[in-house]
Amino acid sequence: MSKIRTVRDADHFRDLVASPNLTVFIFSATWCGPCREIADELDRLSLHYHPDVTFAKVDADDNEDILVKCRVAVLPTFMMVRDGVQVGFAVGADMEDLKMELQLHTLPTEPKLANK
Repeated sequence: MSKIRTVRDADHFRDLVASPNLTVFIFSATWCGPCREIADELDRLSLHYHPDVTFAKVDADDNEDILVKCRVAVLPTFMMVRDGVQVGFAVGADMEDLKMELQLHTLPTEPKLANK
């Protein structure tokens, strides 16, 4: 099971870009070996990450216009967007790079209590 959504078209992509919550776009393709290698780990990450973070897969073959507009040249590529603004970017199948980038742009899952 996965929480990763599939981007259907450019309108769906624009809707996700405009979200006030962080959206992680996963640019990939079925024929991409590195994309397949990290697919299970991405599924786990999507299930266990902060509930306000949306993960959305953009298939390179079905959405070439989106890849061109976003200047994606390498698969997999991860683009983090909030409120229509790109806040992060990671290229390649290095899950540690992606996790570090996510940590920069997300809140902890539990609020920290202030010391009184």
